[in-house]
Amino acid sequence: MPAAPELPYSARESSFEREVHALLLASLGALPPDLALILDQPLGHAIDVLTASAPVRRARLMVVSHGSSPEYVEDLWALKPGLLVTSLPSITELARLIRQMLDHGPLRQTPGLVCRLTSSERLLLQGVSHGHSNKVIANTLGLSDRTVHNALTRIFQKLGVTSRLEAALQYWGCSERPWPAQMKNT
Repeated sequence: MPAAPELPYSARESSFEREVHALLLASLGALPPDLALILDQPLGHAIDVLTASAPVRRARLMVVSHGSSPEYVEDLWALKPGLLVTSLPSITELARLIRQMLDHGPLRQTPGLVCRLTSSERLLLQGVSHGHSNKVIANTLGLSDRTVHNALTRIFQKLGVTSRLEAALQYWGCSERPWPAQMKNT
């Protein structure tokens, strides 16, 4: 009996991702050789992979993320993967979604997530979420420090947070507020 075709995977893939690929091959039969599954673990891994991939390649990348922040998920979708799912579906459901993506184009399954920020505001939130100061964010985006400060104040209001830490935790999907109320700064 001939060996089953292998779905290509990068050296960064985990053994779990390889097992999922094997199960998908068993469920779907043959897949185009340029498809790749990205499990967004740890959170942020998929953004790194999509950002490093050529735009034409991104349409062949399938992302399964546990990200619960609408802003984070919107940032993933803005990088144009072929498939974006925000829950870990069964292999049968994932195979159905992949088949639908192959037949009809990019597919997003992110129920109940509504982004409250514009793409420009999300860029500022990304900077905060990566621990950058207002000055670094301003220099990176070609803005003044005052513009960044004012925009972050509006973003914090939209998100219902009072600090950079709360904003970052919310972006990374940690929406609980275990921090003392006195930890406030813009």
